[in-house]
Amino acid sequence: MRRSIDIRELAAVAAAGAAGAAARYVCLEFFCGYFILFINVSGSLLFGYFKFRIASARLKSALTYGFCGGFTTLSTFSVYAAILGGSSLAAAAAFVLLNLALSVAAIFAGRFLAGKAGACKC
Repeated sequence: MRRSIDIRELAAVAAAGAAGAAARYVCLEFFCGYFILFINVSGSLLFGYFKFRIASARLKSALTYGFCGGFTTLSTFSVYAAILGGSSLAAAAAFVLLNLALSVAAIFAGRFLAGKAGACKC
């Protein structure tokens, strides 16, 4: 069942998304592209923690889909996989696999830190 969209929640997600994107920009400007691994893993950890720890639907949406969604990104990840891999498909594949494995593990760690070790529910 689809719920209606709360305009205040949407505004909170948009504002937090802008903050997350700005945080990613600052990180990548001050550090090299390898920092995208930290961004993806820490963003996944925060997403898992916020998703299972915060009760307020508006705050949860703002922090998960907004901030974490703006902070982590597939497009930035993909570009840096190609750049850092250079002409080595193996290096690019290792970067991709490491990002995916550690980011998924970080979601589980965030859920654990939030005290919600049970099954995930959407």
